[in-house]
Amino acid sequence: MLLSDNAAPASPEILDYICRNLQNCSDLPYGEDQQTQQLDTVVSEIFGTDTKVFPVLSGTAANCLALSAMCSSTGTIVTHRESHLCQSENTAPHFFTGGAALHRIGQGPDLISVDELRDYCCNTPWGDVHSALPQVLAIAQVSELGRAYSTEHLAELGAVCDEYGLGLYMDGARFANAVAMLSCDPADISWKAGVKALTFGAIKNGTFSAEALVVFDHKLYPVIRQKAKQAGHLASKMRYLSAQLIAYFSDELWLRNARNANEAAATLAATLQKHPECELAMEAQTNQLFVQMPPDLHQQLSHKGFELYPWRVNDTACYRLVTNWATDQKVLDEFECALAAFSRASR
Repeated sequence: MLLSDNAAPASPEILDYICRNLQNCSDLPYGEDQQTQQLDTVVSEIFGTDTKVFPVLSGTAANCLALSAMCSSTGTIVTHRESHLCQSENTAPHFFTGGAALHRIGQGPDLISVDELRDYCCNTPWGDVHSALPQVLAIAQVSELGRAYSTEHLAELGAVCDEYGLGLYMDGARFANAVAMLSCDPADISWKAGVKALTFGAIKNGTFSAEALVVFDHKLYPVIRQKAKQAGHLASKMRYLSAQLIAYFSDELWLRNARNANEAAATLAATLQKHPECELAMEAQTNQLFVQMPPDLHQQLSHKGFELYPWRVNDTACYRLVTNWATDQKVLDEFECALAAFSRASR
């Protein structure tokens, strides 16, 4: 299955942890339980600073709860024109914030450059009552095309945000894959670069129904809790979400899973490059590949069980292939066999 990392199974370590620690156990509701109280300490150790963690059911909820705490209903969220917030969140950002605007910037296919952000801020009519003024820069790590913002790039974006009074929010849907690819400390691409809050992308990388909203600016946390209750995202039995995340963050499971996904994608990229019918549209950095291929090859792959999303990259029709923590050699071999069969038939 290369359609999406959302199709991956849950890590067995997570299921085992729940069975061992929550079976036949009662505890306090609404985040007052032992598992949720422990979660802050576990995640703080990973980031090397005091963090607050709010578990929710989805990345959309995590993104929009954080943004609703960072941006007023009269403000603007600045994001890349191809970002998930713009393309795949329906009207959730507007709903959660009560009407905040989304301003789309970025001429490149996925990453916002420092110059683009500075130019946008320089040309903003600050103080104009007729305009929704920017309050937050929202970026994705990794990007919609699988590329990571470097530590240097993030530090420079954070400096511009500080200069103009913008909060910096990170949709970390594949944050672990970025850490694995960059071989960096998680702190270097988060709070040290000025990020106020981020999602961790746990559901794509091992949990089954728990996303972690990691909050570095503690003033945001009580607002997020209130917003969560208002929006129906304050889980009564939050311990079942928190337990998934404790297991996920223990013994570097999150990082091992991300490395497995990235390595599988690198193997898949090498396979694709052997076949002239296929061309990578973007450099393969993490666990997403974007490939140009003939329609009849796509059809044959679909018949073999490899469903792929159509995806446009730089106005070019491509298909997205996504590996995950559970993508094993058997899947990679079957995909290579399907490609080889097409090549033989096309000669």
